[in-house]
Amino acid sequence: MPVNPVSTAKVGTHPLHPMLIPFPVAFLVGAFVTDLVFWGTADAFWARASMWLIGAAIVMALLAATAGFIDFLNEPRIRALSDAWYHMLGNLTAVVVALINFYLRYAQGAEAAVRPWGALLSFIVVCIAVHRLEGLGDGLSASRCSSGYTGVCTSEAFDNH
Repeated sequence: MPVNPVSTAKVGTHPLHPMLIPFPVAFLVGAFVTDLVFWGTADAFWARASMWLIGAAIVMALLAATAGFIDFLNEPRIRALSDAWYHMLGNLTAVVVALINFYLRYAQGAEAAVRPWGALLSFIVVCIAVHRLEGLGDGLSASRCSSGYTGVCTSEAFDNH
């Protein structure tokens, strides 16, 4: 039996969860940047871009969460890690804040929602995402990987073939 947990949501030997997580993070960081650009230029394009980046982030986060949840449910060693629970709760929190942010923009109009609440919510989500990526409070990083990599576990470290 491998030392590290084995992903059950994968294509061939490649776990899906680590492949999907960069997309929502990039979209959410992009939304915060476009919020700042809108704040500086008042060009409506940037407010609309932020709204759609948040929407794309939510869709990709749900796909990543589905893959992660499949691993979580099917691998008892993952469920046994308290850090896996913190990881899941932190990411769910980020998605809920992003959903609120998207709803405000959709209901009030992209431009009206950016100042100040939309930008503030984008900032909060980016802070949560950076916290998750740095592995602060996330033992799914180097301490749990066999590769010695200092970031988030790679597919090689996660599967430990």
